[in-house]
Parts: sequence; structure tokens; C-alpha cells
Amino acid sequence: MKLIFGRRLNEMPVSDIAFYLACIPLVIGPPVAAIVIIGVKIMQDRSRLHLAEWQKPLGIAAANILISLLIWRYAVNQFTGSVEDTVYWLRDLFYFRPPDLMKPTPI
Repeated sequence: MKLIFGRRLNEMPVSDIAFYLACIPLVIGPPVAAIVIIGVKIMQDRSRLHLAEWQKPLGIAAANILISLLIWRYAVNQFTGSVEDTVYWLRDLFYFRPPDLMKPTPI
């Protein structure tokens, strides 16, 4: 097994694995996996719900998911705005229409 923080993965408590997964930012998968792991462990023994070693990663994972979704939404909005600006700039650059000089001016 691979080493994580100097310990083998199979020697680590499940709560530590859930905590490390909960702390991975900007990717939704690991925090969701942490919530699933915590949910399975809490279903096995309901008394774990009141232990800080399970509450802490659960809160971190939930906050991480919310913050990641906000960041991704902001990034998508910025990207689409930049694409729109680039398209308008290219349209204005290549679509030149000379002014109508022969058009009569209203008095």
C-alpha cells in the first residue's frame, strides 16, 4: 500500500482517511467520498455521530463542496464572459462596414 503522511493507507484509521479526502479543494469527488465513508460508518454505529473525529471531516467536506461549487461557478462565469468579449472583438475586427456617404441626411 502507498504511504500517506508516512503511514500506510491500510494502517490508518478510516476517520483519518475521511479527513484527508475532505480537505482536497476544488474537486468535488474526494469530499463526496469522505461524506459517503462517514455516512456508512455512522450507519454502522450511531454513537459515532457525536464524536468529533467524525463531525470534523463531515463539516470540512460539506464546506469544501460548497466553496468549490461557488469557485467553479465564478470561474465558469468569468470564462464565458471572456469568450463573449473575444467573439465580439473578433466580429468588430473582421466585420468592417464603411459608412454610407451617399445616404441623405435628414434636415
